[in-house]
Amino acid sequence: MGDYKLVQDWEKGITDNWELYNLSKDRTEIKNIISELPDKADQMVTMYNNWAKNIGVIPWEGLEKIRNKKD
Repeated sequence: MGDYKLVQDWEKGITDNWELYNLSKDRTEIKNIISELPDKADQMVTMYNNWAKNIGVIPWEGLEKIRNKKD
């Protein structure tokens, strides 16, 4: 969204692990600014969740269940 990029690192194994970066000031995504801009982060998380629901993205927990069934 504009200069901001919201990311989530699923490898951490936590479902609420969003990170926010200002790419115009931090192109290499070194400084997570989510605590500095919680309203912007909340807005972007809501936008992502709405988009994901509309197109049928499988939540991480659902992927784990699918993966565990194959083992």
